[in-house]
Amino acid sequence: MVPPDEFLTNENMEDFFVELFESTGKPSVVQAKKWINHCLAKYHRPPVNKCHYQHYASVLDTLKGISKDDNWKNHVNDGAQSLSKEAVKKIFEAHLHDPETKELCLVRLRNKALSIMFIANGWHMSDAYRIHDNDVDGFPDYRDRDGVHRPKLVFRGRKTKQHILAKNTVGCGCRGAHTVVNTNCFYNVVNWYKTKKEQSDEHFLKVGMFQFSKSQRRSHLTEDGQLAERRFFRSHPKRDKHHYPHRNMGESAIQGVLEYWNQKLNLSDDRLTTNQARKTFCTFGHRHTA
Repeated sequence: MVPPDEFLTNENMEDFFVELFESTGKPSVVQAKKWINHCLAKYHRPPVNKCHYQHYASVLDTLKGISKDDNWKNHVNDGAQSLSKEAVKKIFEAHLHDPETKELCLVRLRNKALSIMFIANGWHMSDAYRIHDNDVDGFPDYRDRDGVHRPKLVFRGRKTKQHILAKNTVGCGCRGAHTVVNTNCFYNVVNWYKTKKEQSDEHFLKVGMFQFSKSQRRSHLTEDGQLAERRFFRSHPKRDKHHYPHRNMGESAIQGVLEYWNQKLNLSDDRLTTNQARKTFCTFGHRHTA
């Protein structure tokens, strides 16, 4: 619900933020600011931030004053709740085929692969957003120290909180030696997604490029005529259900991955977020490895 443009005056916004802070505290003010910016965007007005001080000087001064209050500075978030054991099990065992058509669903495949990385490696949302195709290396013939065949995929990136190079590994989850057809094996799911994505890029280079204008082709190709590098996780297919488009997956889509499984698998009545996956990872590590 968006109020009329004439109601979004500086005086009204100041009163709105002050009243929220006095009644409910810091979280509501932060959320209200996001909502206000959403409303302003509907009327093609600049957002409330320091870059547009000339438009919202009094509002920004009010927010600055609120942030100096002890209730604001001493506020501590409750934090996300970890996922239940049943919810994690359902996500890890989710089917990759569409229940109606019985065909491989590329959205399910991508979202299961991404959920595995969130829960098994404790990724932040920005970690998934930063991973590019060249950051992923596969070791299909890898054998553990006991000599059993357990392939692995290595993801190279930078830690979100500390900007240092880091590696994350997803490996075989089969009991005993690796089974190629096991749909619950972490390596299989992520590797199938990687393979389908590469096949989609080849199809796009041979077929899809001819449907674009010259300027559109330039955004998808390098100077050598090869496909430009994209992020590892791609947007979902809308028209061609058998191929991933050559487009990056947006932040909102990444944030909605767990909510996607919440709706598909009827996990809970509450909305699931990506920070719950990291809390699950940290909880598991504290209980079993600390």
